[in-house]
Amino acid sequence: MLGAAYTLKHDSHVRVDIFYQKASPLTRAWTNLLGTLLLLFPTCVFILISSLDYVATSWSIQEGSRETGGLDGVFLLKTVIPLMAVLLLLQGCSLALRSALVIAGRGPAEAGAGIADKDL
Repeated sequence: MLGAAYTLKHDSHVRVDIFYQKASPLTRAWTNLLGTLLLLFPTCVFILISSLDYVATSWSIQEGSRETGGLDGVFLLKTVIPLMAVLLLLQGCSLALRSALVIAGRGPAEAGAGIADKDL
């Protein structure tokens, strides 16, 4: 879960590539911007909001595994859920800003096609 933002940063996430690969950098930038604003951000906000009580309850009882010999720190593992949402939101902001720069004609065209190491 902690690798999701890293995967998005390096444009290695799963994408249904119907038109994206052959699209122009401007079209890719628009696709990235709209996908980030309309899909990524709402999903991350939903995950963040819905997981806060779940994680808070787990922390309040210092939840451990119900199984004999199971993990003691289940509450620590559950903390990764909202952390993943926050990291994806931050990386999504970066992607949206880079895409907006490409759309405005002020960023490198490659940034509209995803985020490569050379753009960093």
